[in-house]
Amino acid sequence: MQRRYATNPLPLMLLSALLTVGIASNALLSATLTTVPTTEQMEEDSIGNPDRDAHAKAFASHILSGRKAVTLQHEAERKLRKELAESRSDCRGKLRKANREKRMALLLTCLRSDTEIQAKLLRYRADSIAAAPGVSADLRSIVSARSELAIDAIHTIAQAIDVGVYSAEADLREARKNLQEKYLAPLWALYPQADAQMLLGWIAHLQTRIATLRSS
Repeated sequence: MQRRYATNPLPLMLLSALLTVGIASNALLSATLTTVPTTEQMEEDSIGNPDRDAHAKAFASHILSGRKAVTLQHEAERKLRKELAESRSDCRGKLRKANREKRMALLLTCLRSDTEIQAKLLRYRADSIAAAPGVSADLRSIVSARSELAIDAIHTIAQAIDVGVYSAEADLREARKNLQEKYLAPLWALYPQADAQMLLGWIAHLQTRIATLRSS
């Protein structure tokens, strides 16, 4: 999911994202919404609350400091995804025309290129989550650790290709299956959680802004 942070405190993209997460990740949001104060609670404590004010300022500061980094990461991700799609399309076309003698060599070349781009994508996504406001330190740490594990696994496959470990198409299928099940799937499962935490941070931030405006 791509996010861009505009100077408007309530961009249209945020509203759209809130609706999407509310439908697709209702269970996750329900489990974590208990940490977000209600409007009534903030109105009761709207005057002279240094903790609330400090939290709001910290979140706003994180938005300002991380906005450029997140935007750059998303742009890099977009380019890499386009490159990956084009590479895979090119490989599919070549494989359809390849004879049996050339097929294995082509599969190795395609997988080597695929893994290089995929490793870069994982790195950019991890950096994007690290710079995004609202994501907890624990989740950032888990995403970073699992990203490193997945990238290491991808590099291992690339090195195996380079030294000629894979001699049959079935070996390549098994390597890709292990990569997906053991490393990529657990990592990808964290991305919606990061998106949900980021949106909940926005909700809390906006509720604080509203309470402040009502009390002024």
